[in-house]
Amino acid sequence: MTQEQEIDFLAGLNEETEAVGNQNTASKEYQGAKGQKGLDYSELEYDVVIFKPAADRQSNKFDIIPFIVKKDWYERLLFPPPTVAQKEAGQKYAKPRGTKVGQASICLEIPFHRFADGDSGDAVCLREAFGEKCPHCEQFFAFHKAKNEGDPTAEAKAKDFGISWRTFFNIYNHLTVSSQENGHDGYEVIDDMGRGALKKYIDLCSKNTQLGENFVYPYAHPTQGYTLVAPSVFKAPTSKKYGKGYTEFPLINFEKRQPGVDFTDDIRQSISFDELVTPLIFSYEEMQEKLNSKMIKMEIEP
Repeated sequence: MTQEQEIDFLAGLNEETEAVGNQNTASKEYQGAKGQKGLDYSELEYDVVIFKPAADRQSNKFDIIPFIVKKDWYERLLFPPPTVAQKEAGQKYAKPRGTKVGQASICLEIPFHRFADGDSGDAVCLREAFGEKCPHCEQFFAFHKAKNEGDPTAEAKAKDFGISWRTFFNIYNHLTVSSQENGHDGYEVIDDMGRGALKKYIDLCSKNTQLGENFVYPYAHPTQGYTLVAPSVFKAPTSKKYGKGYTEFPLINFEKRQPGVDFTDDIRQSISFDELVTPLIFSYEEMQEKLNSKMIKMEIEP
């Protein structure tokens, strides 16, 4: 699914399910935890179960449930940077999503900077999220400039100042339900699965030219959607950044759901990820202060 197809799909979905969003636009102000890394689910009224992929080469089976946008800033949020194919097609810059409060979004794709000290945690990258000036990115580019000018230490320093794109989905996990673990109802969250690569694989695999030149499975539709079936593929770590390794889903099949399955109410009750990420959006000045603290702790002169 291309960005244009995703926008068109959501436009149609929001027109069909307008009442869902209108009944669920009240927003909550979450504070976030000190030194928060990623999203903080602790303030929700229920326990959140994080999806655990099946063992290597074993199959996963789940449905994706969109969420209702609650925050005005989401309309300005940019898609991830254009892929090579998109650039070759003439798209030079990331496009804003244009998703308004009360409308549905398939998932949250958001770029983070990680700060070294325990008090600062993560922060949303202002440049790649909103196309604004970002002091963290400016420092990253400064290190690369220093590297090109012959600074032998600049490349190592720059590695701690990059961007990490993360993706968050609400899902219904069929395998967890079938195993009946602890009476779990199957509703889970995919948090940063495969370094954000899951969405890329879904977009790639959801196209089916045999059913039409521009056909894309409407997998996230509440009544006409498809269940995703995908084997886990374990990737050994290539650096310390990925710890013990990670799981990807490069081959995804789409199974038509059984007649009568309706996730409309589930969309209304799903986690609005934009609310949870709001405490991680800072002004330029706040980002600069956090950056200075990070550099001092790394013994780098701000």
